[in-house]
Amino acid sequence: MLQRPTAPLVLIIALLGSGLWLRGADEPTEPTTSQPTSRATTQPVDPLQKSVDILVHEMGAPDFKRRERAWKLLQQLGEPAIPWLVPHFSNTNPEVRQRVGVLLKRPHDAEIRVQAAVSLIVSGNPAWIEKGVYMVFEDPIADYPLLAERLKTLTGIDRAVLEPVVDQLKGWKKQRVDHLKRQADYRKEGREDHATKMQKMHKESLFYEAEAAYWMARESYEKAHAEQHEAASQPASTDKE
Repeated sequence: MLQRPTAPLVLIIALLGSGLWLRGADEPTEPTTSQPTSRATTQPVDPLQKSVDILVHEMGAPDFKRRERAWKLLQQLGEPAIPWLVPHFSNTNPEVRQRVGVLLKRPHDAEIRVQAAVSLIVSGNPAWIEKGVYMVFEDPIADYPLLAERLKTLTGIDRAVLEPVVDQLKGWKKQRVDHLKRQADYRKEGREDHATKMQKMHKESLFYEAEAAYWMARESYEKAHAEQHEAASQPASTDKE
């Protein structure tokens, strides 16, 4: 279980004390626009998520000092805040969107990384899907087990989108075993040049595997989303006696 830091609670107290929570009606900021997913929206709000939402909102404030203060506080939250930044990746305010993009980098912590990658992949946004896929394919050996476990908890469109990514990672892991064996055989035979070439080919293949996973995830989302929409638009059937 990923432990949440105590920083968000301290941050909330600081925000209350500084008045950042109290926005005036004459100080609007651009709203956040996110892609629809099949996740429920009635889950309790995580304190860290609430802190991130407030600070991202403040980064669109008219006052420069408020924007800078919010920016610095977001940076201080570190990697645990990254998954909660995902919904703000398409903020209509260009400055907010640019700053969120800077913060939305690849986390070093594997659990946080997978959490952020899954949020990106299941969003349905092509650019987000690509970012999420390449995030996990950069270190597939470390991320595959966590991603496979996360897949078990998903249903509906989310599961349909993530499944091809997990399958592609699984296939690459199998290929890796074969490549490493062949490299070892070449080295035993004194064919170091062949082993080096094999190693390079295997490393380059990861890019193509990631690209394939990206396109399959996109197609899965579009298909599942279309099926869900079609099912929702069908009139309710009535039983006839």
